[in-house]
Amino acid sequence: MADIDFPAYGSLYLSTPSLGSFSGLLLNGGFRLGPHCGTRYWDCGERRYDQHTLPNQGPWLTLTAYSDGLVDAGLSRVPPNDS
Repeated sequence: MADIDFPAYGSLYLSTPSLGSFSGLLLNGGFRLGPHCGTRYWDCGERRYDQHTLPNQGPWLTLTAYSDGLVDAGLSRVPPNDS
C-alpha cells in the first residue's frame, strides 16, 4: 500500500464487508480506504457539540482535507456560549 499513486488519509478496511452509509476508496489487493477509526472523530462517550461543524471522519483525499477533519474534530468539543 505504500506505493499508491495518490495521497489518501483514513483507515484501511477489507473491501468485502460493507461500510454502511460511509463511502470508501477502493484500493488494489481487496482493500478499501474508509472513515478514520480513531476515537477523536467519533462520539465515544465524551460530550460532542456539533453545532460548529458536521462530523468529518473521512476518508480524505488531500492533506488539506485531512487537516480540516482534525480541526472539525476539535471544534466538535467546544461547548456553545450559553452552556
